[in-house]
Amino acid sequence: MVEAIKGYQCPYCVVSAVMYQQLDNSEKLKTIVKDVVKAELTAVKEEIKDVVITATSTAVKETTPSVVSTVVKETKSYASVVDEKSVENSQRIVEEVTRNINSDKIERERRKCNVVIMKVPESVAPTAGQRRADDFKFCHEKLLIDKRDIDKVWRAGKKDDTNTEYCRPLIVQLVDEECVDYWTDGGKGYLTDSGHWINRDLCRADRTANFLVRAERRKRMADKKIVL
Repeated sequence: MVEAIKGYQCPYCVVSAVMYQQLDNSEKLKTIVKDVVKAELTAVKEEIKDVVITATSTAVKETTPSVVSTVVKETKSYASVVDEKSVENSQRIVEEVTRNINSDKIERERRKCNVVIMKVPESVAPTAGQRRADDFKFCHEKLLIDKRDIDKVWRAGKKDDTNTEYCRPLIVQLVDEECVDYWTDGGKGYLTDSGHWINRDLCRADRTANFLVRAERRKRMADKKIVL
């Protein structure tokens, strides 16, 4: 019955990071999600009703009209059951989406002073402290970040000894958000003279949202070239 849904909107997309910033409170969020889910389930319910009526009527062509009438009534009753179930499902979806959004909000707060630099060679020093010192030195000498702007540095993820060419992302915690804005060119990303990009350290939801925005932008540009 998924094919019966017309104009589907994913509840997760509806409450994306961009929209979440525009919401006043969680009650407005719940209302938005409920409205979307209700609209989709209403469309499905009508399609289910039509399909069941058509199929049953075909099967009972030689049956009395009263039987067909009963089938129609039962179908409507079934649709009511679907509607009752939809309330339970919508509540579950709302709760799940709300949990995810709250989790994303915490992640944004935790990362607000972080920047991430990719493809920075990993130190081969024997101790973790020495490796962090080498990364700190790289930020200062190669990326030209002032030592006073750096709070601490670390590598994201677990090192894969089987892939010597892969360098884990280098996370740099700066002293405040003003430094983050400066070193990421207002969030657009800054390309250093050494050829390394400095970007904001985004949570998964925001990285996904940015990816979709870039993909949509590329599609628009491609369509524009075709028209021209």
